[in-house]
Amino acid sequence: MEGRRSLTRPISPTEYPNRRRAPTVETIPEDEEGGVHDNPRDVEIVSGTIQGDSDPIQVTESANSSHSGPVLPNELEELRAWYKRTKEVEEIRALRRMKAQYEVGDNTMFSIPGMASIATVHQPLPSADLPKPEPPQIYSKKNRAEFNRWERDCESFFLGSPANFVSEAQKVEFGTRYVSEPLKTLWKFYCESQLRRTPQWMPTWAKVKLVMLDTLGTALERQQNAYESLRRCKQRPQQSPTDLLDYMRLLWEELGAERTPRVQVLEYTSALLPYIQKYLFVTSRQEGHPASG
Repeated sequence: MEGRRSLTRPISPTEYPNRRRAPTVETIPEDEEGGVHDNPRDVEIVSGTIQGDSDPIQVTESANSSHSGPVLPNELEELRAWYKRTKEVEEIRALRRMKAQYEVGDNTMFSIPGMASIATVHQPLPSADLPKPEPPQIYSKKNRAEFNRWERDCESFFLGSPANFVSEAQKVEFGTRYVSEPLKTLWKFYCESQLRRTPQWMPTWAKVKLVMLDTLGTALERQQNAYESLRRCKQRPQQSPTDLLDYMRLLWEELGAERTPRVQVLEYTSALLPYIQKYLFVTSRQEGHPASG
């Protein structure tokens, strides 16, 4: 019939010596656009390699293979091969349908979960072990910089070895391992008090960080201390401008949105050594920028 083709191959009965009757030949018709009509029956690839959209897919329909007796080894291999080839046929059908849709301007199949991954080859991850970060430094409530370093070091471990930190309990146990002994005792008493109030309470990494940060004072106390420190902050002779900026950033972090970028610039330039302030003033005048002071 014009517009439809049937692709067949004769099957010899000797190819299936263990069957009562040889399998009959089934064809998969191709329409004029190269698509393959679905067939609900079991199919098996006999031969041929798919090289293009119009190449044949030769399949045969297996005879009724329901058995009441044991499965022979050669039959098990045959069934496994049938299962593998049937999956390949179904994949070819799906890919041909996707190609036909794409050629007429329909690319919605790439937004359907699972469809775009049909033709995706997933490469295995490298097996080489990545270097582990250094152990976190002990946090002893010295200052905010020490707290930030302890928090950053612990979370580097969490990100670097996610398989070892799949639960909050594992993160809590690791993080509290790197605090001073007084803070370990503080955390123990805090957990006991929470469990007395709520027996179902569970510690989390976020709660550990909050408790350890509060050892530097409450949020209001830390803000007041940061404000006073900024008011007294001046660059020391042996202190670089970068070190001064790093120190002031910790204080601005405590004050939050109260310190706008413009206020931060004014506070920083005012804290610099006089000769550096003079250099910045002259440079800004030469470049046509208004002086900050």
